Amino acid sequence: SNLEPSVQSYNHVLKAWAREGNAAKAEACVARMRERHCELNVVSYTNLTQAHAKSGDLEAAIRVLDAMRADNVMPNHVTYTVLVDTHAKAGDFARAEALLAEMESATDVELVPPPYSSLMHGYLKSERFDDAEVVWRRLRAKNLQPDPSSFTTLIQLRIAQGNFAEAEAAFEEMVAAGVRPHGCTFAILLTPCAKEGNFEKSEALWSRMDQMGVMPTVPCYNCMIQVYAKSDQIEKSEEWMTKLSRVGNGPNAHSYGSLMDAYAERGLPARCEELMTKMQSAGIKLNRVIHNTLVKARVHAGDLEGAEQCLKDMAKSPATAPDKYSYNTVFYGYVRDGQLTRAEEMLERMRKDGLEPDPQLDKALSRAYTQASATIPLSQLEGNSASFIDPGASRGVDWFEEVGADGGRRFRSAVGGEPRTSPPTSGLVQLQSENGPYYWDVASNTTSWELPAAR
Repeated sequence: SNLEPSVQSYNHVLKAWAREGNAAKAEACVARMRERHCELNVVSYTNLTQAHAKSGDLEAAIRVLDAMRADNVMPNHVTYTVLVDTHAKAGDFARAEALLAEMESATDVELVPPPYSSLMHGYLKSERFDDAEVVWRRLRAKNLQPDPSSFTTLIQLRIAQGNFAEAEAAFEEMVAAGVRPHGCTFAILLTPCAKEGNFEKSEALWSRMDQMGVMPTVPCYNCMIQVYAKSDQIEKSEEWMTKLSRVGNGPNAHSYGSLMDAYAERGLPARCEELMTKMQSAGIKLNRVIHNTLVKARVHAGDLEGAEQCLKDMAKSPATAPDKYSYNTVFYGYVRDGQLTRAEEMLERMRKDGLEPDPQLDKALSRAYTQASATIPLSQLEGNSASFIDPGASRGVDWFEEVGADGGRRFRSAVGGEPRTSPPTSGLVQLQSENGPYYWDVASNTTSWELPAAR
């Protein structure tokens, strides 16, 4: 046939390669266009730019931009959005800022919110909150109406800054402006509520989402599973898992992990294993976090031999090989139960596996030996369900912090064992870190690695 493809036809092909980040195929398509004397337009060049940018070759993307100008084809707002977004994601903020400024100064380029949103999000991910704030003010100074992504990034920024009230205010501003939130917007608002176990706020947000007709995402369901797990309402967590199982693609690894952590806190390894079986049936890989949660469940159940077997199973694959969290969990289980020789052996195993134990573990073991020889026997501490409790330091401690596999935390009373999700307002609190336990005196608001003298 003598019928030659049009530039639009070639652009459709280029767009497909651009989405895949296949720069070689995109370049081959452009070469064919030139052979056929098919003139490239702004869409052609933008697709080629995106193909290089998505493949990770940002310098090649900039060379396409230069070639575009040399061919007297002026970039449009889509071109700049692609370039700002990919440079911001790569952490090249100087180039991203320069491209955004170039777009702003171009008289024939329409200003749109997406490149601002991309730059804001890049700064947010890099924890450069002040810079993200500047970009937000810059967007508003241009009299641009923020889009859903812009508002959602602002909400995420406010939460990262630790100001949930301002995050809620940003959400209300979004709604008042007639900008429809996405499911991910609600997921971002639900996340801090889930970590704190604030189920009342979570339920209110879910009702709002339902009233607005916004389709919840899997992370939204995950937050509901987690919030009830954190507030020790495991039956409610199970209900939300059932709801999630009936929609879309069903639960993901985080969904199962949140419910597993609730079972682990209660020392229910069999329930954790049931979930792991379901994950495998659903084609979800069991990652290290999931295995660590099972280790935690066995330690909480007092089954240290079972925890040891978990470590052996984890070591069968490099992807799930035990890390410091794995060993620390079993180590403190042995310390809790007074099996100090086994705790020492655990430290040696860590070293053999190339993991240098944190100094706090040696200190905890030393204090445990001291405690074992004192008048207060370790057996008085058995049965305490707090995570990573340092038995040798328990005298004088009023609250123990419990840290879940997902990073959420709560506090358990050293006297009655009752949990709470908000920080204690008085007493001495044993907190957790990657380096082991440390202590917070609430009254003086001071912390110390060493247990303060008896009060």
